[in-house]
Formats: sequence, C-alpha cells, structure tokens
Amino acid sequence: MRRFLCLMILPVFLGSCGGPAMKREAPTPAQSQPVAILIERAIDGPMIGQSLRAPSALVSDHRGDSYLCDEGNNRIIKFDTAMKPVVDRGGFGNQPGLFNRPRAITIDNQLNLWICDAGNRRLVRLDGRLNFVDEIPYSDETDPLKYGEPSGIAVTNYGALWVADLERDRVAAFDNVGQFEKFVGDFGAGGGQLREPEGIATDHDDNFYVCDGGNRRVMVYDQYGSDQQALTDDEMILPVAVLMGRGRTVWVLDKLANRFFCFDAEGRNLVVGGIRLIGPGAEDVVPAGFSRPTDSTMVISDAANARLLLCKLIYK
Repeated sequence: MRRFLCLMILPVFLGSCGGPAMKREAPTPAQSQPVAILIERAIDGPMIGQSLRAPSALVSDHRGDSYLCDEGNNRIIKFDTAMKPVVDRGGFGNQPGLFNRPRAITIDNQLNLWICDAGNRRLVRLDGRLNFVDEIPYSDETDPLKYGEPSGIAVTNYGALWVADLERDRVAAFDNVGQFEKFVGDFGAGGGQLREPEGIATDHDDNFYVCDGGNRRVMVYDQYGSDQQALTDDEMILPVAVLMGRGRTVWVLDKLANRFFCFDAEGRNLVVGGIRLIGPGAEDVVPAGFSRPTDSTMVISDAANARLLLCKLIYK
C-alpha cells in the first residue's frame, strides 16, 4: 500500500464539508420552509470537448464554484459561478490523474477535492484547480475482502474521512493522515446497520448522515460511529445523496422517487412526501447528484438525460 502523507487539516471558516459542500448559512426562521424546486435551465451539449455521460455526484465550494463527477467520461469538471465549465481533468486509466468511474466527491476545509474512484478502488485528492495531489488505496493486499466499492465520501473539520462501501454494506472510517480506523455499520436493517450505502455528508458538529439506500432511509451517526437516529419518509425509495442546507436543514436526494426530502436540525420532516421538481420535463429527470452553489439555487445532475439542471429553491 502506498504510503500516504498528509498534513493535519485544521478547521477554518468553512467548517465541515462532507458530501456536497456549501457555504455556512444563518439559521432560517421556523416559518420559512421549502415548497418547490423550479427548473430554470438545462446545461448540456459539449463541455470542454465532450458531452456529459452519466453525470453523477456534485459539490459546490464557498465561492459558488461547482465540481462534477462526469462518470461516463471518467473525468472531473469544474464550473464557475455562472455554471460555465472552465477546466476538466481525467480520462480512463489507473495512473495519477486518471479515473475509472469517479462516482462520489466532497471538498475539505483547504478546498481540496476528495473523489471515490470506484473502478480503481481508491480515494483521490485533487486541489481546487483539479491538479492531482495524492491518493489512498481503498484495498488491502493482506485481506482482499476487507473493502468493496467506494460509493460515498465525507470529510470532517479535522480531516477524518468516512467512505461508504456499497458492496460491504458499511462505512470505512480513516483518520486525518489516511490510516484506517474502524468500520461503522454492517449488513442489516436494525439499529445502525446499513444496506447499500451511498452518499454521505457531515454537519457543523461532525455528525455523519449516510444514505442507507437498501433500507430507504438516512442514518445519522456521531463522530464516534454511534447511531443517533434515522431520517425517513413513506415516499423515500432510494436516497443516494445528502447535503446540509440553510438553517441546519438536511436535504436528501431520492433517485428513484425523483424528489427531494428536507429535515430540520432535530430530524423532523419539513415536507411530508418530499419536494418535487417543477418545470418543463421535470417528470423525466433521473437525479443522481446535487449541490447548492448559493442559498437560493440548486444544481442537479440528470443522469438519464446527460445534463445538469440549474434550479431555484422556492420557500414559503
């Protein structure tokens, strides 16, 4: 296993950015609740020489720049605040800077990107300009069954990494120098157990929110791996991505239900049944990832139609 060197990541003004990241926001008045997500425009066509293929995970930084896993083209694309593509990196392969199905992405306090390079079974770190920094192998030569396929990633204020493992039905926790610490969860439906976990996010207090797709819920753990609660809704089918919203709300994307769920800081469901997309073609969208570049906007990767959707959040 390659030796992994990393300086301790200290907390700065950004706070925790596990899962799709965004700038921190002031608490929202109790009466202000999301009621709709309006599609304003589609972003498609050639992007730096190639059209999108199976766009998946998204993340936005505190400046409003966004980063996309263009999984089908094995590349990462950076977009500016106007959602114009400005640079990409990647291509198929296993050498540094190349990818094989990059499917999850997050951003740390130093504005480095962490990517689950699923096909190569590794965790890759890029800087904000998409230059290769280093990687952590998600494999163990002495125990081939220890790890499966990385499917989600989050990073705490202090640089600890949690990685969802789709095949092993659990989360692998690494410390801030890339050393494996423990597993969280195991196959099952009770307590803190997981089935086919994917997207992960962290909140201000370094609690982890894990999309427990096989159990149709989001599991919440503290930083030590103890399960705290489950976020559920009768209409939730396959949650695949989660992010922290304004006023410490928790947003969950459901790929099969084609809707979004929003919970408050105490885990209460703000909109029973979820929030649907509205606008032309909304019913045909198959959302695979999302981020919030600003307080009032959301970007959604529409995997089925190989495009991004720039949307407006509507509150009452």
